[in-house]
Amino acid sequence: MHNIEDSEQYVEPDWDMIIPGTKLLVKDLNQPVVVLQPPDRNGTLYIQMGMIKTKINKDKLAMYDERLTKKVNLPLSSMKNNSSFSLKRYSISNKLDLRGQRVEEALDELEAYLDKASLVNLSPVYIIHGHGTGALKSAVRNFIASSPYVAKYRVGEEAEGGDGVSVIDIK
Repeated sequence: MHNIEDSEQYVEPDWDMIIPGTKLLVKDLNQPVVVLQPPDRNGTLYIQMGMIKTKINKDKLAMYDERLTKKVNLPLSSMKNNSSFSLKRYSISNKLDLRGQRVEEALDELEAYLDKASLVNLSPVYIIHGHGTGALKSAVRNFIASSPYVAKYRVGEEAEGGDGVSVIDIK
């Protein structure tokens, strides 16, 4: 029998064969992940690791090999039986107010918010960006137009805040 340290060699994925649902391994963490979207032209793809959906560069991934995965000791014995697992709903508002923020910090907060909203199946959500100079509104709408969390979005109706609000349906 050989030692794991001796065999810790990663196998590069054949990206032409990788489809959504494929199980891969994060090299640095030795954690299994599931591909949600294939890599874009920059080599970035969306993955799911446990309950977390995130972006990662394809260079950080290898073919899944159970011998290389780290075993996580879960304190709850009930976790052994997946049928007893349940996702708790966390209290999350259906509105995110980004008014007055700089574009970069607003987009970071927006991405984190959409991730949480997706996890708890909260839809629709209202992103309040205001009018201002139009820079934040434009940046928010460009971001949500390409976000994997967004099924569709629209400008708010007059009663919802009009053009100062974007209404998003979460995937």
